[in-house]
Amino acid sequence: MRKRRTKNSKHQQEHLTASQFKEYTAIKRKYNNRKIEIDGYTFDSRLEADFYLRLTPLVKSGKIKELKIHPRYLLQEGFTKNGKHYQPIYYIADFEVLYDDGVTVIYDTKGMRTEVYKIKRKLFEYKYQDKTIVEVDK
Repeated sequence: MRKRRTKNSKHQQEHLTASQFKEYTAIKRKYNNRKIEIDGYTFDSRLEADFYLRLTPLVKSGKIKELKIHPRYLLQEGFTKNGKHYQPIYYIADFEVLYDDGVTVIYDTKGMRTEVYKIKRKLFEYKYQDKTIVEVDK
């Protein structure tokens, strides 16, 4: 915290720096994870960011042909019923990896498996039977 002395005043005012203000006003995240930015991507946890760092050398070496970050999968179309509009439901994975042998794997880093995640995974498995989710644990 910086102290600032004003002109014609003997008392000091305390001011927070920008980073202190951001930390002070930050909302505590539900599972104590912190967002991390790497290569212009924002990851929801250290686990997710670390997994990304494990994948990038494989992309550079050519073992991974394509790496999608935070790919979105439609689980249910949006619709209107009795004049009320319902938004579509999406599952957003952490990574979709297309390996050089043609196999595609969906990776999701998980510290906590919420009820919403369990339902969305079940809907994903039903709709996208040709794709597989691999959960990456701590």
